[in-house]
Amino acid sequence: MQSVIFVVPSYITGFLSSVPCLMLIVHLAMKDEDDLAISAVPSFSTTLETLLIELIIPLLSSLGPILLATSKDLNKCLDRNKSDNFAQSVEVL
Repeated sequence: MQSVIFVVPSYITGFLSSVPCLMLIVHLAMKDEDDLAISAVPSFSTTLETLLIELIIPLLSSLGPILLATSKDLNKCLDRNKSDNFAQSVEVL
């Protein structure tokens, strides 16, 4: 759930900052092309797809540690003396 708490504000900030950037790019790239009608504001379907992708990725990444903890018995999960033997290492590429 913590990953969603960080993703939602970053999604809103990214979306709000992308609209002015897209408007600038469209204005600079298409100033000679008067017959092309390109909108700098993303469509509803594009916004929905982006929202789903950005919410699904953190949720799926948080399932790994949960599944690892539930695959062991309670004694191994709660044993403080051997807790470092059962730590999970995550490597971000």
